[in-house]
Amino acid sequence: MKTKRYPYQLTLFTLLTLLLLSACSLFQPAPRDEPTGGWVDWDNKGGWTGYEASADGVYLEESGSSMALGSAPPEPSISIDAEKSESYPERSSQYASMRAGSVDDNAEWDDYLLYRQRFTEAGIHVHDLDVSERHIIRVTDSDGRPILGAVVTISDANGSELSRLQTTSDGRVLFFPKAIDGGEAQGYFIQAGKDGHEAALEIDSETLEHNLTLDARPATDPIRLDVFFLIDATGSMSDEIQQLKDNMISVSERIHALPSAPNVRFGMTIYRDRGDLFVSR
Repeated sequence: MKTKRYPYQLTLFTLLTLLLLSACSLFQPAPRDEPTGGWVDWDNKGGWTGYEASADGVYLEESGSSMALGSAPPEPSISIDAEKSESYPERSSQYASMRAGSVDDNAEWDDYLLYRQRFTEAGIHVHDLDVSERHIIRVTDSDGRPILGAVVTISDANGSELSRLQTTSDGRVLFFPKAIDGGEAQGYFIQAGKDGHEAALEIDSETLEHNLTLDARPATDPIRLDVFFLIDATGSMSDEIQQLKDNMISVSERIHALPSAPNVRFGMTIYRDRGDLFVSR
């Protein structure tokens, strides 16, 4: 007798197919409230806004331009007028020669005193020195040339030494009597000397510029020149470092070309921010 056979294979295939179809429905993208990024957004109604699909598989933007179906919308581009672009030089040509400024408070003394006054009125605490009375003492030879390295002593009427200074290359020293103890006298005695030659002068507090003449010869040895570079090497200055190197070489070459042939010493301190590899070197 023949037994009846059931189509188990067909039944199993049907079950697998139904499972796969139900699983696919789980992974269909759901409408999103926020834009999906790019230029095409979900419209919460089962479609996309911004572009319409044509029969030939091309998305048509509302403005009429087109893009291939399934491709990402084009990124916005920035156009630069050819004539205007000439006004934007290359980065390498943007570097101008480094310039430096200088401020001589002694040359603009009245401005400096006003600056100090405004600073004090701002209520900022400082270790203040009274420099309102400034005496300029010049030491020269008989031809009016400045004497470098002359020792200048200032004493009060009792002969007590108040200050001992040394002239710079321009033959000057600056004396600020109100900035030192005992500097309230009405008169002072100044004595300058070098190489056994001396000159003296008595001054009062009203006259502020004084000249002394020595028979000493001006220095004939090469002038000693110290050049010190204080360099900001923080991250914001990284683009300027190479330019600074070039300028340092240029400074050295120009000093070397001076007819006086000075005896030069170079110094350098580099500083960065706290937390960097170093703070100063």
